[in-house]
Amino acid sequence: MARALYDAGPNPTRQDIFTAFANMGLVDIQHQLPATFGPDKFGAPDVVTELVFQFPCPNDPDIPTCVEQTAPYRRIGE
Repeated sequence: MARALYDAGPNPTRQDIFTAFANMGLVDIQHQLPATFGPDKFGAPDVVTELVFQFPCPNDPDIPTCVEQTAPYRRIGE
């Protein structure tokens, strides 16, 4: 959102912000996932993965969270 506002310029209109989103192209979202915005693409993520929630959380230094990725990333639509 911040990048679209910046790209929209000073005192942007709604249309300026919409146009900035439509022309944003490649972006990184949380966890450095590849994502894009474009004229006909309004949802950012380009990949999905499978996650599992474990409780209690594992006591493993290699898994510092209760959510663990269980499959590799795959492009949306594959």
